[in-house]
Amino acid sequence: MIKNIFPLLVLLIFTFNSTAQFKLGKLFPPENFIYLTDSTLLKQGEFIIDKKGFQKRFYYSNGAEINIGDISFYQDDYGYFAVQQSNTIFGQKDYSSIKRMEEGSIDIFKVVTQTSSGNGGSIFSSTYFYSKKFDGIKNLNFDNLSNDLTLNSDENLKAPNERILSHLQKGKKKKKAGKVLFIAGIGAMLTGITILLTNETNKSARKAGFIFSGIGTVGLVTVIAIKPERSYLKAIREYNRFY
Repeated sequence: MIKNIFPLLVLLIFTFNSTAQFKLGKLFPPENFIYLTDSTLLKQGEFIIDKKGFQKRFYYSNGAEINIGDISFYQDDYGYFAVQQSNTIFGQKDYSSIKRMEEGSIDIFKVVTQTSSGNGGSIFSSTYFYSKKFDGIKNLNFDNLSNDLTLNSDENLKAPNERILSHLQKGKKKKKAGKVLFIAGIGAMLTGITILLTNETNKSARKAGFIFSGIGTVGLVTVIAIKPERSYLKAIREYNRFY
């Protein structure tokens, strides 16, 4: 009897695994692909990605070029990317590929920007975006995530749901606090500069001007330290654990 059951169990496990992989393949294409803005999915063999240096060009298998503006997502040998559209200062459309950093029900994308610090060094800043599978790339903010992190009313998910909502609310509060501090910091700094410029000889007034300028600087530095996206990322990661 046991000998007869064992092959059956192996067959059931194999069938389940194959079915799971088939369904998973629809959500997370295991091969390279291009997903167009009109919802067309080009599979391996139906397109060519030509990479030269930092530039990539996309073609159909017949050699016709695919406009990057017609691409929403693609996967190549270097990773999974979303195509983001932005406008230049001249009003022209610009497209850039953003690499996925974390995968889940909600994918996380990250852009690192490098700017000069003015003393020969560099300052690096990170901007995060997210996306449901093939649902477009979105900014990481409270309104977007409140709509996309759909929660199940299952009693077993009560605790995770509370943590997700808590992270979202913390991010919202941080964003609001950052705006208040930014406005206050700019106001204090401008007040300090005005006092300094109009009181070149009055020591007491100039001292007050330096104090206001210092308060303004501290306020602006604090704004940089307050990062609501950290709370939003925690909400997404918690969501990905249970959904």
